[in-house]
Amino acid sequence: MTGIRYLDYYLPETHLEATELLRAIPDLPLPEGYETRDQFIEAFCEERGLKTIAVETRHSAKQALEVLLERLFAQGELRPEEVDLLIYGSLGEWGQEGTRAFELAHCFGMGSPSIFHLFMGCSTGIVAIETALSHLERHQMENALILLPSFLGETNPQKRYLGFSLTGDGAALVHVQRGKARYRILGSHASSAGEFAAYGFGNGVEADFLTILKLGAANIKTLLQKTAMDKAELKQVIPVNTNLGQWKALARLLRVPEKKFLLRFIAEGGHIGSVDLIRGLVELEREENLQKGEKILLYSQAIGLSFNSMLIEKTA
Repeated sequence: MTGIRYLDYYLPETHLEATELLRAIPDLPLPEGYETRDQFIEAFCEERGLKTIAVETRHSAKQALEVLLERLFAQGELRPEEVDLLIYGSLGEWGQEGTRAFELAHCFGMGSPSIFHLFMGCSTGIVAIETALSHLERHQMENALILLPSFLGETNPQKRYLGFSLTGDGAALVHVQRGKARYRILGSHASSAGEFAAYGFGNGVEADFLTILKLGAANIKTLLQKTAMDKAELKQVIPVNTNLGQWKALARLLRVPEKKFLLRFIAEGGHIGSVDLIRGLVELEREENLQKGEKILLYSQAIGLSFNSMLIEKTA
């Protein structure tokens, strides 16, 4: 059985107040209906569930990934030379990121694994897991590592403002293995709005809030239908940490109890790309002591608009 064998994530020690980050943006737009910037900032953070944002001021993305790789190999269950496939989830810019996977493979003595450079926005994590599963099975490989850095590399608050949320820094690692798995993949589904659209960015075609909710709900419902899964069987839904109000509305639209949506990490760190999903799963496993057979739904949506969901089951 091929599936997820190991997960880990890295978060910086420094967390800045979300309200202070917003106040530091000189040309922060003041939407209609708000009389002052402070009024808008307080409402923005409250509606989105934001309190502090993880901001890395000491280490680079490469150093964060080195920490995660050192922790993985220190366990002794996987040796560097056993890595057959290395997938690097980029933020989209080639530049220095284009060689980082090769540098890390060389630094840790991984030999000559196949290396993919993948960018799917906030859905990179789900797509990378799907890619690893397919590649291991098709090419009779044993081990794939997925590296998911999400670093802005600067403290400029303007860069962290997304309109619908604030972005933080962090990194995650996933080990996908053939034969041994803590989670097996029951199914996944990808869909899109059919045209480029943006929400809260002011570029592209502005998609309204309700349209996004309906498209996201349709994606999840399709996955549940494909896997013949009753939503009542879900232990938890883990979405990316973008917008508290949006996920509460999605829960109502799906008629899934709000308590089944893992939302508490939005407040501490902000939105950290695909790291959100791995962080949520790691912490859920630690806190809930997940049992064999329990099912988790991972959900992300990326600028585009694209929607990705994945259903996994605890197996060990």
